[in-house]
Amino acid sequence: MISWFARNHVAANLLLCALLFLGLFSLNKHIPLEVFPSLELDTITVRVELRGASPQEMEQSVAIKIEEAIQDLAGIDQVTSTSVENRAVVSIEVASGEDAQTVLSEVERRVSAVNNLPSGIENPLISLAQINREVITIAVSSDGDQSEAELRQLAERIQDDLLTHQGISQVSLAGVRNYEIAITTNEATLRAHQLTLSDIGNAIRAHSTNQTAGNLKSRQGDRLLSTRGEAYDHNSFANIPIITEQGTVHLDALAQINDGFEETPIRSRFNGRPAAFVNVFRTGDESAIEIADHVKRYIDTQRALLPQGVQKTP
Repeated sequence: MISWFARNHVAANLLLCALLFLGLFSLNKHIPLEVFPSLELDTITVRVELRGASPQEMEQSVAIKIEEAIQDLAGIDQVTSTSVENRAVVSIEVASGEDAQTVLSEVERRVSAVNNLPSGIENPLISLAQINREVITIAVSSDGDQSEAELRQLAERIQDDLLTHQGISQVSLAGVRNYEIAITTNEATLRAHQLTLSDIGNAIRAHSTNQTAGNLKSRQGDRLLSTRGEAYDHNSFANIPIITEQGTVHLDALAQINDGFEETPIRSRFNGRPAAFVNVFRTGDESAIEIADHVKRYIDTQRALLPQGVQKTP
């Protein structure tokens, strides 16, 4: 073959050009460009949350039932669970040589078939553990005039804007505290109205919930009927009725409602100024270079929208 190509140099040149073309085509279309490789772990995680439940309740009424539902599933090497207040996490290690996606589908089917979980439990979150590397991080800093809430809201707006780009599918916030609403009352107020903490808690759960009412079938297709009544902010909680006999007494008349952040201390700084961080990840076949270009164009656009005289550093 070598001697034939030596005598037919035109064919050899054509073959070389074809190989170069196929290599460039594969580089641009089929080989993802990434900073670090995405590692997919053979571990399936089932996360279940139930507000107000103790670790013992989460273990007995949630974790053990999920373990029993999947204990005879083929393709599983080991099952471990961790139960804490309000949450239970069941970790399932896929056996070597088994298809993790197939096992994941079977775990989802069996967990969804468990019908004796406690009422009020949130839908289980089932996922295959995966380590994704961020491509770029945006630091949203303040000169001190903005509050923590305003800084986080600005970072959330940037997050939402980036997710509208077709080439970006995963963005997360870092260096910020989670939102939390704290409701406090005192013993004198409870005694004056002949109430207990359980009465207030039951009233909040009864009036702060989303309810589904089944499907409405029509010629245009099925429509899911539901009511959205879960409270998320100060005003929504303040208007929850606690006492309805002989006049309505709302929650804000019985307790103090603090719409703020969780107590976990977080101190984030960028160049010595308070900051929040927006991490942009690469998933699937997305290109790290294209993601970086999208982010750069977005930042340049936001700088151009700033009023004159405002500092335009990143």
